[in-house]
Amino acid sequence: MKQFMLSCLLLGAGSLFAQPPQAEKKDREMDNTLIQTKRLTLALNLSDTQAQQVAQLLEAHKSQRPDRPEDPRSLSKDERIALHAERLDAQIALQRKMEAILSPDQFNQFRDMMEKKARKRKERRPVRRH
Repeated sequence: MKQFMLSCLLLGAGSLFAQPPQAEKKDREMDNTLIQTKRLTLALNLSDTQAQQVAQLLEAHKSQRPDRPEDPRSLSKDERIALHAERLDAQIALQRKMEAILSPDQFNQFRDMMEKKARKRKERRPVRRH
């Protein structure tokens, strides 16, 4: 009886530490795109057609975005520069397509939002000491 109770206790404790099944990455990306589209809709007062176009654009942008390397320090300087240039090209293309979808006022507000987000990201980045 003691062994039975001990085994039940161990199995119960083990189930407490078991991780819940992870949602598929694709579902999370789609949810993030939907959330980002809704945030932009609220912030920029987008029409329904604009919101649909923005959602499609963000989904396409995320699928075409270059993958991050496992260890960025393992890349050579030329590879890092090429990867950075590729990311900047993707951002420029996204910005041009957003400019075609949004009105001039909405686009200016969108650029201000992106600049503010970039500033916050830069402030959070730790200072590198060589």
